[in-house]
Amino acid sequence: MNGWRKWPAWLLPCLALTCLAAQVAPFVVYHVPGPSAIAATSIPAWHPGGYDAADLARAHAFSRALLFGGMARSATWILAMLSLVACGVAAGFADSSKGRGQAWLVRVLLLVGLFLFLQLVELPYLVCRFFHFQAFGLTALTLAGWTKLMLVGSIVPLALFVLKYLLVVCSLPLFKRFWWIGACLCIFVLFEVVPEVASRRYPLDPVESLTPMGPGPHADSMKAVIDRAGLDLPLMVVDLGERVNTANIYIAGRHGREYVVVTDTFLRQFTPEEVTLALGHELAHVRNRFTLLAIHKTLSFLTLASGFFLAFMLTGRSALRISAAPRVVLVLMLSLALTSLVMQPLANSFYREQELQSDIRAVELAGDPAAYGRLLLKMAKLNLEPLDMPWWEKIFFSSYPSTTDRLAALKRRAG
Repeated sequence: MNGWRKWPAWLLPCLALTCLAAQVAPFVVYHVPGPSAIAATSIPAWHPGGYDAADLARAHAFSRALLFGGMARSATWILAMLSLVACGVAAGFADSSKGRGQAWLVRVLLLVGLFLFLQLVELPYLVCRFFHFQAFGLTALTLAGWTKLMLVGSIVPLALFVLKYLLVVCSLPLFKRFWWIGACLCIFVLFEVVPEVASRRYPLDPVESLTPMGPGPHADSMKAVIDRAGLDLPLMVVDLGERVNTANIYIAGRHGREYVVVTDTFLRQFTPEEVTLALGHELAHVRNRFTLLAIHKTLSFLTLASGFFLAFMLTGRSALRISAAPRVVLVLMLSLALTSLVMQPLANSFYREQELQSDIRAVELAGDPAAYGRLLLKMAKLNLEPLDMPWWEKIFFSSYPSTTDRLAALKRRAG
C-alpha cells in the first residue's frame, strides 16, 4: 500500500468533495417540469399509449435525478474510502492502546465511526432525494418525520455492520494467512445461510405497521388467484400512506414461511382485478423460489469471495497481526464495493430475465395479456418510472426491465 504515498495528499479528498457536490447537482438540474419542459417533450413512435407529454416529462426528470445522484453517491463513497486508506487513518488506531479490553473498544468505536462517516458521505444525496420525492408528491413525510425514520432505520444496519467486520478482525489471529477465507465463510454462513434456516417468524420492519388483511373484494380476489396457483400464503397489509404515495405488492418471508405484502396505497389506487394481476407476477417468483434462491446466494458468495480475495492481495498476501485490523477493514470495505460494481451487471441480467418470465407466467395465470399491459403502464405512471432507458443504464444500474421491454415481451409471446 506504499504506492498511495506517491499521490498528493490533497487529491483524493478534493475529488471526494467534488463528488459530494455532484450528489446535489442532478436534483437542481432535474426538477418538477414546467409548462415549457412539457411542451418540449415529444411522444416517441414506440410509445404504447397511456401516457401524455406531462407524464413522460415528470418520469424523466424524477428518474434522471435519482440515477445521476446515485452514481455521484457511489463515486463519493469509493473516493472517501480511498482517501481514508491513502491518508493512513488506520495507522492511528493500530497501536492506540496496549490493554486487550481497550484495544477491542477502540476497534468497535472505529467501526461505529466508519459507519457514521459513510452515512455522512451519503447525506447530501439522501436529503436531496427526500425533497425530490416531496416535490413530485411521492411522500407525505415532513423533514422531521423523515429524519426520525432515518435514525430509527439505522440502528439495525449499524449493529450488523459492526458484527460483520468484528468477524473479520477475529479471523486475523484465528486463521493466520487464510484469514480471508475464514472470514468470508463465516460472514456468508451467518448473514446468508443462517437466516434462511433459523428464522421462525415474519421479519417485520420495526418502522412499518404490518397487519393481516381484512375481508373484502381485494382479499377475495387475491385468495382466489393464490388457490389457483396451488399455494397457501397469508395476506398482509403494510401502512405506507403516511410516508409515501407509491404503491407496491411483493412476496416476503423466508423459504417455507412466505407471505404476501401489499401496501395500503396499492389497495386504494388499484381495483381487485388489477391487484390480482400484480399478485400473479409475484406468485411466479414463489414457483421458482429454489432456482432464484440458489442463484441469488451463488452471486452473493461470488461477490463476497472476490472482495475478500482482492483485499488479501492488496494487504500483502500473508498472515497479518491483529494490530493491522483497522487497515484490513478499510481495504476490505473498498474491495467489496469494487467487486460489487463488477458483479452487478451479471446480477442485473439475471434478475431482468426472471422478471420477464414472471410476467409471462402472470398472464398465463390471469389469462388477459391486454389487462396486464394496462396494469404495467398504470404502475409506471403512478410510480414515475421511465418507460424506457438507455442500454448502459439497463446493464449497470437496473435489475428490472423497462416497461417497454416488458410490453414487447408480452407481445412476442402473444404473437
